[in-house]
Amino acid sequence: DVVAVYNIFNTTRQLALRDPSDLDLNGDRCGGGGGGGDVPDVNASIADILALYQEGVVSPITEDLIFDGIVTANDISGNFFKQIIIEDETDAINIQIDAFDLFQTFELGRRVVVRAQNLAVSDFNALPQLGQNNGNSVGRIPETVFPSIILAAELEGEVTPATVSIEDLLSGTFFNRLIRLDEIQFNESSLGDTYADAANMFAVNHNLEDCEGNSIIIRSSGFSDFADVTVPSGNGSLIAIFSVFQETRQLVVRKVQDVTFNGTRCDGGSGPTIIFQEDFETVNDLENIALAGWTNASIVGSRVWEGDEFDGNKYARVSAFQDTDPNLTTWLVTPQIEMTGNNALTFNSAVAFPVQDGLSVLISSDFDGNPETATWETLNPFIPGDGATNWQFEESGVIDLSAYSGQEIVIGFRYEGSSSSGNTSTYLLDDVIITAQ
Repeated sequence: DVVAVYNIFNTTRQLALRDPSDLDLNGDRCGGGGGGGDVPDVNASIADILALYQEGVVSPITEDLIFDGIVTANDISGNFFKQIIIEDETDAINIQIDAFDLFQTFELGRRVVVRAQNLAVSDFNALPQLGQNNGNSVGRIPETVFPSIILAAELEGEVTPATVSIEDLLSGTFFNRLIRLDEIQFNESSLGDTYADAANMFAVNHNLEDCEGNSIIIRSSGFSDFADVTVPSGNGSLIAIFSVFQETRQLVVRKVQDVTFNGTRCDGGSGPTIIFQEDFETVNDLENIALAGWTNASIVGSRVWEGDEFDGNKYARVSAFQDTDPNLTTWLVTPQIEMTGNNALTFNSAVAFPVQDGLSVLISSDFDGNPETATWETLNPFIPGDGATNWQFEESGVIDLSAYSGQEIVIGFRYEGSSSSGNTSTYLLDDVIITAQ
């Protein structure tokens, strides 16, 4: 089956895909050949596979066991490397695969079917995992082999995480499970720090705590796309994969959007106070944005940011798609905002049909209305790109602005595209918020 938009180019009739998930081509081909896409019948569960597991022992799978599960974690953010995690109603398992960009085939919510015969189950520093049987170890399934072993089936939707407490995780066996913690916060010693060491690409452990004094480690890779995002200072909820390294139980976040800490901390300290907010609900659909105090300026080409609306929500939109000018550089700049102390920026953005990384976010303390004459420093929020779901808003993460305390600043959203070279990614922007602690 294929879901697509039907259109025409000159005299060529054609289909335009919205997203790879709209392709479901796993059946036999017209001539009867499977083409490697046959999805076999399932005869086992993840619990059946883990029943073979013994800590520290490589357990080969000799029977023709076929199981399935829903993808709960992949490598889209860089916090997981050459692995996917799948879960069914019985348990969850980590599958080691020697390939990059697995998220393009195994999206979150995708059902996968695994032919487990001749693989092996063991552990890496106490974490159960499935992979190639190397005799005395379990390795990654080779890139040339895994497509015939791990088959992408239908997109079913994301797994609902199990809501647990830190005490549950410290005493239970939730390894590789997708879990949710509520009413937790980063330990005070982590406030102001980033998730990981992006400059040196080192992983960093932080402590999460609840209001009863229980704590657990959250570990983030220096290669993750949110490594240099400052951890949030409030209290709230978190979705993560539960893991273990030797005897240390820990959490691994799939993406920064899974961390929502906007509430008051356990000691009564206030969460962040909003000092600036723009939700674009007053913009007019398909009209150039003209909000009070904002600058909407085109530097190259003539297009500027315009208002848009879908399903009752309004936002800002920009694109070089079908632009009559060959190149486009256009800015949407906030009004002047006075930094009062421990300030932070968040916003939501979305991309459609990504080709180039066309949106950048910058900050200036000497902006006078002309983006070309101001001094800009580049910020590093999360912005959806290749592999993102079209039109789906994602959170930026918390961008630390404390270095600008006492200054008046603006935030500039700069779009660069080119209709002549095909760099025509569309970006949406919403819910720009600056807070003070």
